[in-house]
Amino acid sequence: MKSRIAAAVGLSLALASGLHGVAKASDVSRIFGTWVPVGFTPQPNLPGVGCGASLIVFTARTQAVTLSNHPDWPATPLNVSYVARPNSAVAVIGNTGHAVTYRFIDNNHITGVEDLTQCIYARRS
Repeated sequence: MKSRIAAAVGLSLALASGLHGVAKASDVSRIFGTWVPVGFTPQPNLPGVGCGASLIVFTARTQAVTLSNHPDWPATPLNVSYVARPNSAVAVIGNTGHAVTYRFIDNNHITGVEDLTQCIYARRS
């Protein structure tokens, strides 16, 4: 019985300290800024497909995306909301209710979780 209690207390402390994939609200503000693609994982069944965005800008209330295949189209800021997700991830929710999740690799790199090519974006100063 004591070992079960000790295990439960240890798990509670680990969860409270931000380990084991707990969502942290601070991850939301970390995504604010300008991001550019720096790499991706090629998919054999999708030759020639890379990152979908050539530039992403996140602010406290908006997201603007410049598409890789249409760099001449203006990136119109769209209203979004953000939700912290486990494992250093942030869901970006647009006006349609669809969420796109980005996971932090480190403070200066994110990857699109649902992205087929697992594009990696770097923070641009």
